[in-house]
Amino acid sequence: MEKKLEKSIEKKIGKELGEEIKKDVEKEVKKEVQKEVKKRLPELIFQKTRDSAMNFRREFRKQTVVAISAGFAFLVALSWRNPIEATANGFVQSLGLVGKEIYIEYLSAIVITVVAVLVLMWLSKWNVKD
Repeated sequence: MEKKLEKSIEKKIGKELGEEIKKDVEKEVKKEVQKEVKKRLPELIFQKTRDSAMNFRREFRKQTVVAISAGFAFLVALSWRNPIEATANGFVQSLGLVGKEIYIEYLSAIVITVVAVLVLMWLSKWNVKD
């Protein structure tokens, strides 16, 4: 469409005058665009800054919740440590694997690890179903 307009102008007023008018129009358009940009720039900066602050706030809250949840999970794990360890030690002793204390502790740690892995696998499958 622009080419048709240029050819129409060239026919009516000539090529040189058409080029001059085209340059003048482009200059004016550029000035108007610059004015509009200057007018909208503070608003755009404010919006970008506000959006960035809101995103930071959301992410900060999300990470805070994750950190607090992890802290409580650690607290729960610590509260279960002694009963689980006592149960595993009882299991090891019921198998008649009595010996030096350190071997029983290692065996207890292995049993607890296996049970924990099985429970975590079950929990992950349970979580996927929901």
